[in-house]
This record gives sequence, structure tokens and C-alpha cells, in this order.
Amino acid sequence: MLKNILLTFSKIPSLFRNESGAIAAPKSGDNYDQYALLDLIEFFGKNIKDVREAWNNENYRNYKNIYIYDSSKVFNEFKNSINELFSEAGLLYELNDEKIIERLVDDDVLTPEIETSFESLTDKKLHDLLESAIDFYRTPNNSARQESLEKLWGGHWRDSKHTMNH
Repeated sequence: MLKNILLTFSKIPSLFRNESGAIAAPKSGDNYDQYALLDLIEFFGKNIKDVREAWNNENYRNYKNIYIYDSSKVFNEFKNSINELFSEAGLLYELNDEKIIERLVDDDVLTPEIETSFESLTDKKLHDLLESAIDFYRTPNNSARQESLEKLWGGHWRDSKHTMNH
């Protein structure tokens, strides 16, 4: 189990590490990826499981059986705790039910109406492009938001060409 946890951290290579290679808290002036911790939270959210231990036999208690469930109870507790921490710290992020951290924006230009308006598109590539752009727009990472704007612009041009041809 510990080996799996250690392998987990190697999947997020941009977590800050000290001189000996151990994961550590960065100090003032250290160069680090500030979004790596959000990646780690998402990873835990996607892999968290409900676990129950029980003795093989209540009389003899030779060993314990470990049962792992794919229920949403422990994820919901994790999500609520993470979102509470974000809120208390004044961070405009939220771990959603899809186990992705989204950036919260006041007076967001992407209203629910806009987000669902392309659902009826018959052009699958355009639909996928716009859906991907919205996902990138919601990410905490600034460079991903830039990519989302480029995708939205590309979708706009694709749609305007499609409209002109029909």
C-alpha cells in the first residue's frame, strides 16, 4: 500500500521537493509549480475509496479482511473538507462531483445557458472543441485558460465557416 502511495507522488513530478528529493513545503524564493498541489488533490479525489476492516473470525481473530468499496461517501466527505478549506482560505476554487478542481469566477461570462447552448450542435468536432475549451477555462492554471480562449476562438471560426457554407 505504501509503495502505491509513493508511486502516486511520482505521477505528479512538479510537487516541490527539497535537496534530498523529498516532498517539502517551498520557502520564500523557491521556484515551484503552484498548481501541483491542486493536481495532487484531484488525484486523491479520483482514487479515494471507502475501506472497512473486519476480523476473519470474531472468536479467534487470526487476521483482518480489508474490504474496498467504490461508493461516493468518502469522496463526498473529502470534497466537502477540501471545499471548506478553499473557502476558509479565500481561494476561489472548488472540487466538483467530476473530481476536478474548478476556478470559481464572480460575474462569469460563461453562464450555464452559454455552456449548454452548444449541446444541440450536430458538428461533433465543434461540440468537442467547445466542451474542451470550457473545461480549460475553468481550470486554475493561467496558461490553460489562454489555451481555452484559443479553442473558443477556433470554435467561433469553425462555426462561422460552417454557417456560411450552409
